[in-house]
Amino acid sequence: MTLVIALKLLSLAAVAASAPGGSLSDPPAAASPIVAARSLPAGAVIGEADLQIDATDPNSSERAREMIGKEARRMLAEGAPIRETDLRTATLVRRNALVRMRYMKGPLSITAEGRALSGGGKGDMINVMNLSSKTVVSAEIIADGTVVVR
Repeated sequence: MTLVIALKLLSLAAVAASAPGGSLSDPPAAASPIVAARSLPAGAVIGEADLQIDATDPNSSERAREMIGKEARRMLAEGAPIRETDLRTATLVRRNALVRMRYMKGPLSITAEGRALSGGGKGDMINVMNLSSKTVVSAEIIADGTVVVR
């Protein structure tokens, strides 16, 4: 009897997976009313013109605004739904890039040149080596090529 139940469950799973647009792991396309307006390569920074939104979904405009400025993790085909997992914070500092390090404490402000030991986007904490002293410090990325030592 247990074998019969297991076989029925397997057949139901196979039917669900073979349904149009269906997979047990992928949410339906209707779950993401935001689609790519054109094909976007991996690493492309998303702009307003790259997105098409579903006007019937009241939340789609806000979700689209959150996507603008992020970077595609993988190639996005034209017309394909864009999920939050398809995007990441845009890379502002690449590994081994020269960066401007800033340290501010009250009226004191120190600026030095450093080398990023890893890459990241705005708000990410990375390790940076001061080129003068060879000291490694933790810093937050605030802009393209600029980090703040915390």
